[in-house]
Amino acid sequence: MASASSRLIREYLGPSVFVFSFPFLVIFLLSFPRDRNAEPLSSRVFLGNPFSWSVVILSSIWAAIFLKVKAKTTKGPTAPNGLTPTYVDNGFFYYVVSTVTFLVLNAMTSGKISVNIYNNLVYIICSFSLFAFSLCIYLCYAGIYFPQHKDNFFNNDVNILFKFFRGIQLHPRIFGMDVKQFTNCRMGLMGWQILIIAYFFASLERNGWNSGMAVNVVLQSVYIAKFFWWEAGYFTTLDITLDRAGYYLCWGCLVFVPSFYTFTSYYLVTNPPIVSDLYSLCVLFAGLLCTYLNYDIDLQKQIFKGTGGECKIWGTKPNYIVAEYRDAKGVHKTRLLTSGYWGVSRHLNYVFEIALSLCWALVGLGRGVCPFFYAVYITILLLHRIYRDEDKCQDKYGKYWKLYCQRVKYRLIPYVY
Repeated sequence: MASASSRLIREYLGPSVFVFSFPFLVIFLLSFPRDRNAEPLSSRVFLGNPFSWSVVILSSIWAAIFLKVKAKTTKGPTAPNGLTPTYVDNGFFYYVVSTVTFLVLNAMTSGKISVNIYNNLVYIICSFSLFAFSLCIYLCYAGIYFPQHKDNFFNNDVNILFKFFRGIQLHPRIFGMDVKQFTNCRMGLMGWQILIIAYFFASLERNGWNSGMAVNVVLQSVYIAKFFWWEAGYFTTLDITLDRAGYYLCWGCLVFVPSFYTFTSYYLVTNPPIVSDLYSLCVLFAGLLCTYLNYDIDLQKQIFKGTGGECKIWGTKPNYIVAEYRDAKGVHKTRLLTSGYWGVSRHLNYVFEIALSLCWALVGLGRGVCPFFYAVYITILLLHRIYRDEDKCQDKYGKYWKLYCQRVKYRLIPYVY
């Protein structure tokens, strides 16, 4: 009975709530802080408008161009079915060119393009939602009737709604482009960057210079720039190696990321920060420190993997566990790092990611709870991801993972959790 109830929630109730309610919740959230004197939203808002569809079309073409041009490539981890995906490795170049291009367009229009984006945000998100729905319908249909790779992830009795929600294929491609690199990185994360820049200039037009708003946008921009600098490393995360290209991931990155992840900045346009310049400067310093530590932790593991353990961590030779795992290509050996940051806790990088999100929210202190929505959300998301990641590692490494957990006892915060 418990198993049937669990399946009912997982395969029917959960996907139904997410698919049929979240698009409306996002629109409600974005409508909440709109200026009372702003032009009322059209009754046809869910269809978008000419400006919003031009944003969708132009940004999609722009992202696709950078995924199709000749560039260096990188490989992701081998999937359970034996596939080793290949990705275009020009993320930071794409980020810099895209950001500079938008800043030039903003200067050429005297900030009008930013104001138009801010004023039309609800329409833009609705257009992206329709675009995401169309993409996910295609991915579901293609995964069922002409899958690109052999995969036995789903049983035959799994309902179509769950397949649509979760996604069927792990690494699908359209016109030679990896779908998840397109939706997650080149659209979702880049959209995050462009939108907060637009909000900053919309705030500048409306409220004048505000150090709190500037710090909020700078900290997020540094975080996003770090992501694109490290984009190749992102292809080893759960989003890519475990989550499939379905509504949960693709709609989430095309719609939820640019609407909810940017909400603090969006809210502060009509509710500008009231903190002092000195307070903003302190928050900036704390946020940059968190960004550096988050990056340094990931870099430490990257160096360890890249050298096969032949390196120094914090001045000494690293300790690690030699582990074995099996995939479609046979048995392999790997190393589980237990030194440096990774000997302190198993997910110490998440601590500073959460702290950073809190920093860029703190400039909204005194403006209610809305500036802290993202910080609360990312805390819940990363806590949930810890368990997903560790379940995956347990399945992959077995007894070696148990040994690793004995050596590195804490999941997140030493002596606490």
